Amino acid sequence: TCAVWLADSAVPGLGRGVFAGHDFNEGQILTQAAALGVPKETVGVTQLINYVYKLSSIRHADGEPASLLLGPISMINHGEPERINVALTPVSGSHMAVQSTRA
Repeated sequence: TCAVWLADSAVPGLGRGVFAGHDFNEGQILTQAAALGVPKETVGVTQLINYVYKLSSIRHADGEPASLLLGPISMINHGEPERINVALTPVSGSHMAVQSTRA
C-alpha cells in the first residue's frame, strides 16, 4: 500500500489533496521532496501563493523564506494550523521530510 497519494477531496469545492495510505506513528516520515527557493514577487502574483511554504532553512536570493516543494508534498495542507498534522524537517541541502506530528 502507498504511504501517501494525491486524490480528489470528498469535500465539494476543495479540489485535490494528499491522503495517507495507512496510519503513521508520531515522528514517522511520510515522504521526502526537493524544495526550490522562489522570489517573493513571483509568489504574490501567481497561484504559487497557495503552494509555497515559508521555510527559514531555504531562502531565495532575495532573502525571503519562500519555498516551493516539488511533487505531491506541495499539496499537503499548510494553511489551516488546526488541521495540520505534519511537520517539515530539513533532511539535507534543499530536501525536506514530512513527518507525522501525531499518531
